[in-house]
Amino acid sequence: MIDILEDIWVITEAGIACWNLKQNSFIRDQYMGMIMCALNILAKKVTQKELHNFEVGNNRFYILRKSSLIFAGMSDKDVDEELATKELDKISNKFINYYPKEMFTNWDNDISVFSDFSQYI
Repeated sequence: MIDILEDIWVITEAGIACWNLKQNSFIRDQYMGMIMCALNILAKKVTQKELHNFEVGNNRFYILRKSSLIFAGMSDKDVDEELATKELDKISNKFINYYPKEMFTNWDNDISVFSDFSQYI
């Protein structure tokens, strides 16, 4: 599964990167969280629609919103877009199964509670 997406982040609506799997990225997790939130807000203001993907250099970033979370993935831009989107969807479903929305109600922003998610994908 992780052969398609090189890097994956799970980000809260507040911009906190609560989990990530980075194989090649030099991007700091919390910067990525803030960037994704800001881009999504900008896209909504300008177009009244959410941003689903964008390209930077040879990389394509995918964004999926579910259960009040932002799931973001990065791949080489030559990777099939539909395949990458499906992979991010599968990962998001697994994350939501292991860490349901209710868990975030009284969450103290300690991201270590999500550290074992890598073993599930």
